[in-house]
Amino acid sequence: MTAQASGKSRLQSPFPDIEISGIGEPLLESSRTLVEFYNSLEKVDGLPRKADVDPFTIPREVLTSCYLLEPEDDYSDWTYRLIGTEIVERFRIDRTGQSLRSIMEKERADELVEASNSVVRTRKMMVYRLIPKGTPMEDFYAETLSLPILDERKDKVWLFGGTFFGSAIPRPVS
Repeated sequence: MTAQASGKSRLQSPFPDIEISGIGEPLLESSRTLVEFYNSLEKVDGLPRKADVDPFTIPREVLTSCYLLEPEDDYSDWTYRLIGTEIVERFRIDRTGQSLRSIMEKERADELVEASNSVVRTRKMMVYRLIPKGTPMEDFYAETLSLPILDERKDKVWLFGGTFFGSAIPRPVS
């Protein structure tokens, strides 16, 4: 993988009953497909441009699992500008147009805002495993990744990413 992953950590989720744990590198094939697409984009100042993240060029098999997050001018919050239909259907919640701080308690929002800002600072992807709270689900596996992209004016970094689902915990790729 060319896109470098940033460290491991544990976060709260914008979706109910889900915990987030950093895993470093994507394990699911669909996540790796999105990273390959991201790596194929032309870079400006080391990052792809938002304008190049075109739904017509995103691989069809991952398109419905993608999302786009826009930062506030001071990076104090992030707003979902796009959430793929696969994510909406799986979680039964459409967060499009909602900011992290508007959909969760302060502590949880602070964690996710900081994690998002970490992607901006490091300019490296973050990969997380989604873990259902309560009863363990051995046959459930999901991961989400955030990739930094430049806005049209090249003065702000947005996050482009995806959330992907598997039926079991995959083995790490060597």
